[in-house]
Amino acid sequence: MFYRVAVLGLKIPLLTYFSPSEIKIGALVEVELKSKRCLGVIWEKEERPPEREIKEIKEVVNPEFFPIRLLRFYNFVSRYYFAYPGEVLSLAFPEVKRFDRRIWNQLREEVPKSKFLISCSEVYLFVGKKEEERMRMLLEKVRQKGGSILYLFPDSVRGERVFTQLREKWEGVIFYHSRIKKKERVRIWSEIKNGKYQIIIGLKQAIFLPIPNLREIWVEEEESPFYKEEERHFHYQARDCAVIRGKIENVPVYLFSQTPSLESYYYSQIKKYRFYGEFKKKEVKVIIVNLRKEKGILSDVLKKFLANYRQGETFYLLVERQGFSRYIICGDCGFIPRCAECGFPFFYHQKERVFSCHICKKKSEVFDECPNCYGVNFLFRGVGLERVEEELKVNFPQLRPVLAGGKGIFLGLSSELNNFLEGSVDLAAIISLEQLLSFPDFRTEERAYQILRSILGKLKRGGFLIIQTRNPSSPIISNLFRPIKFFAKVLKEREYFFLPPFSSIAILRIFRKEEVAMKKYEELKEKLAPFGEKVVLYPPFPSLKKKRGKRSFVILLKAKSGLRLYNLLKKEDLFSNHEEIEVDINPIKILT
Repeated sequence: MFYRVAVLGLKIPLLTYFSPSEIKIGALVEVELKSKRCLGVIWEKEERPPEREIKEIKEVVNPEFFPIRLLRFYNFVSRYYFAYPGEVLSLAFPEVKRFDRRIWNQLREEVPKSKFLISCSEVYLFVGKKEEERMRMLLEKVRQKGGSILYLFPDSVRGERVFTQLREKWEGVIFYHSRIKKKERVRIWSEIKNGKYQIIIGLKQAIFLPIPNLREIWVEEEESPFYKEEERHFHYQARDCAVIRGKIENVPVYLFSQTPSLESYYYSQIKKYRFYGEFKKKEVKVIIVNLRKEKGILSDVLKKFLANYRQGETFYLLVERQGFSRYIICGDCGFIPRCAECGFPFFYHQKERVFSCHICKKKSEVFDECPNCYGVNFLFRGVGLERVEEELKVNFPQLRPVLAGGKGIFLGLSSELNNFLEGSVDLAAIISLEQLLSFPDFRTEERAYQILRSILGKLKRGGFLIIQTRNPSSPIISNLFRPIKFFAKVLKEREYFFLPPFSSIAILRIFRKEEVAMKKYEELKEKLAPFGEKVVLYPPFPSLKKKRGKRSFVILLKAKSGLRLYNLLKKEDLFSNHEEIEVDINPIKILT
């Protein structure tokens, strides 16, 4: 009999192997590939025996390794995100890079049959539910009904905090993440697969864990962009994968948020998701500062609060840029230092005394004289963390010990907000709202609004939020306590421009010369012509992303749904000419 096998961790298509005896779909097998021993999973049967000579499967490591439902989930993810099956499977395993007998012996262990049967694949969107309420709800579920709950978090800070809280009240809880040492990670993974834990906490990759008695999937802060894999592996979205897995495995999915993503909110309004909760108005004082009327980085009102800072208070100052300034310019000739790779202006980092490109990560030494005119009159444009810190130390020397120790006044990016508990901050200040809106992308306004709403949640009752901006009439500010009105405004714009959630977007990033990208565009244009207005195709444009020094060009497609994109764009067609192509379904950003 012939079987198509997914070889773990390799970016290659399914390979055909022979076995004299029947093997179940989902079995874990050992195969030979280029004289190397590899692990693989029986993906499907080969209906037509190949005419060429086929290698035999060396050994069946575990005859019932993956249940059919879970394999269907992996298969769907592979096709939907244009990933090879082995890539998807590599995320479900703790280590597959080389042969390791110790790991293989653990993989031989008998997998327990799922005893927990559930017949509900609903998606529930919970808004405004407090952390202690969620913990109580979680513990009640595992105590009364059994089975295992997978609980996803966007970052390790919150995941670790909730894990610590739950461990004091329930023994069968584990936090699975990549920072665990390899030997320990293999052990924990094996215990998860054998059904030892009732609560499995994890980051985005945990959505691929094999959990035998899965009864529910929870996604904390579902709107977080950190659920999108942008750097390593293929570009999956863990929240969306959770919804897919819930439907395939027939288990409910719970999405939690204070300010949900526009997509999830829209799906709740059209009854695709069930909506629970309400947008509560918090009793805080919001102060809007018009930066056009201020002279420095720190407004007069913010300075008053800082001058009256008392020990024990918590102040949080949001600065959405690292370094000292966005760029520098020679005051004599107008020269701006730029990255030789990207052509973008360098960020200036005063502490390290380096120029840094925040696009391609290239660094360059700082010069004391302008290389163009030898002038020394430099102007600093844009505000970074280092510049705000320097301003604070100059204007408020008494606060230096507090700043140095991180004991009461914190400077940080929006990604560090989860370091704070709900209702723990006395004052928060947005140094520049325009920083949150500076990236030209259709999701920018939505994300900025979510950040401001998240900050509201961190403030104590009666706390203060200072928003420094050059546009006090921004709809983000005027609708800060009216999320339904804000969502209605943005949804209307998205529908007009045929953007998510009214469409799905695919980016084809081609790491070749422009002529190659244009040729691929013409091929796709011809292929998609019969579908007319059902799919929109845009000509290639330059991208900031590089691979091995090669520049890239982006072809953008829009269709009614992701499934339509999947049906229109077959992997075989995209990669037929061996171009280096990266596919990103529903990306967080288009221009990067």
